Amino acid sequence: MRNFEDQDMAAQNNSDVVDLIFGGHDHAYIAKLNRHTDVNVLKSGTDFECFTNFTVLFGVEKADFDDFVNSTKFYVNLNVDYSEKLKRMYISEKVYITDMFAPDSEILEHVSKYTQQLALIEE
Repeated sequence: MRNFEDQDMAAQNNSDVVDLIFGGHDHAYIAKLNRHTDVNVLKSGTDFECFTNFTVLFGVEKADFDDFVNSTKFYVNLNVDYSEKLKRMYISEKVYITDMFAPDSEILEHVSKYTQQLALIEE
């Protein structure tokens, strides 16, 4: 689904069952709490540019949320939302995939194998 569809789904939610929507492929990074329905939408973008460390804390009081926000306000890649109704804090850390992450050797082997096979087909 696209970002606007995920946001619409969050806005129209009238269920106590759905409180998180993890979106699929899109060309935007979204970490946003719908304040009317208390549904959080998370989409980590596309093309393996980044991933999200996502934490949900339950039973958080507003004062504790405010303290946390004040102590982390200088973290550029951190998005923090709070649902007063659910007493939940949502912490989304956007992590860019760089060369600091070593490739998984098994996956790298598969990618190399199929890349070679594709090169043969193109010849």
